[in-house]
Amino acid sequence: MKCVFLCSVPISHIIPIQPIIEFLCSKEIDVTVFSSKGNKNKIESYGAKFVEYPFSFVGESSLEPLMERGKIFNKYIKNECYEQAYDYFMEKDIEYFYDHSFDNLKLLFNLIKKEEANFIIRDAVDRYGNVIAKMLNIPSIGLITHSLYSKKFFNSNPTCLYKTFMDALHIDSLDLDQYFMTFREKCEEIHDKVFLRSNTFKINTFHQFDPCEELTLINSIDSFQPNDSYEENREYILVYPDLKRFNIENEINISLKNFVARAKKYNKKIVYIATGSMLSLKYEFCLKLIDNLLKNNLCVIISNNMDYAKLRNHYCTDKYDVYVDKFLPQQYILSNSDLFISSAGQNSILEAIYHMVPILAMPITSEQKLNGLIIDEKGIGLTTYRQRSKYKTYGKLVNELLYDKKFKENIKILNSDLINGKSDYNLILDYVRKRSEKIKDFYITR
Repeated sequence: MKCVFLCSVPISHIIPIQPIIEFLCSKEIDVTVFSSKGNKNKIESYGAKFVEYPFSFVGESSLEPLMERGKIFNKYIKNECYEQAYDYFMEKDIEYFYDHSFDNLKLLFNLIKKEEANFIIRDAVDRYGNVIAKMLNIPSIGLITHSLYSKKFFNSNPTCLYKTFMDALHIDSLDLDQYFMTFREKCEEIHDKVFLRSNTFKINTFHQFDPCEELTLINSIDSFQPNDSYEENREYILVYPDLKRFNIENEINISLKNFVARAKKYNKKIVYIATGSMLSLKYEFCLKLIDNLLKNNLCVIISNNMDYAKLRNHYCTDKYDVYVDKFLPQQYILSNSDLFISSAGQNSILEAIYHMVPILAMPITSEQKLNGLIIDEKGIGLTTYRQRSKYKTYGKLVNELLYDKKFKENIKILNSDLINGKSDYNLILDYVRKRSEKIKDFYITR
């Protein structure tokens, strides 16, 4: 039996597939993973065959159209034309995702057909796998690399959740609140309109947040994934991480070791700031954040892949209370930290839970904003992106997370789930067998 994975490009989308690949290989199933060349070594270390996409999986992006779109959107907002603003934004966003083509479909179809795959596992951001599976008459399984946020989830509290998702919490408008009550229906109408004027095949609305397959694999744990997301007519498997991935890194820079040792010697709490592997907090904001933390007699470790050199120069190499670098050994640092300030990507959340470090979520992307809500609701941290009293400053949030014991107590519960929870991947094979039989029976009776 053979399986094909259609994966995205960021490493955060590759890390969660390791335990699934290793399970399939243990069952003597050949696994081929499509991704970008930069992930080749990592994928092959999991025991899978690597194949590079025959086209740019992430599409061609340009900042100019995005900047122009932002100007028009902000003009609508300034004039309090909220419905026009979000209708416009969603139409342009959907247009951006309609860059898939029949030519790319044909290229990928021929490669997957050559692999003689018996089933496909496809990342939620994929736009081709479901169509190819139907063309080949084989089962297709969805994979979501953060918690699943389905249509059912949003419908549980549409105004709050869509306002959070669409970065609209700062707008106090009853008309806008009412607008978000039927936001999904509006998006689906806009989606149909964009599809009808396109020259390609249709994809699902918000496809990157729910692959809408009969079986979906979710990179989360039971105590973190919202039950509101589960649709009754679908099956789900939670992908618990391989605990080896949380092992402390072998090679730690001696200067970092000395920094941690000095902080502990003087009983100073360590705050670790990870600003994201793809998007980073702005330099000026980082300065204000670090300076405020230093005023509270804290030690700060920060990774920043864009402005690390400027930050390092600003705080000098002999600064005892600040340590800056582009990339840092996250497991080592978390194992020595008292607070984790993060953009709240799913992999970082799981790492914080494993090392039992409370989280201050400073989300950037839409799903990170929803992750922050879950962090807050589970009591394992706080998020800066939710409606609070204006007197609840960042400093007060940090102080609460460092000294209120309830966060540590709550995180112990999720830590126990993470360590002891198991994924039943045999359900994948059961599904493939049952689904294959249905397909076979369908074509026999037809």
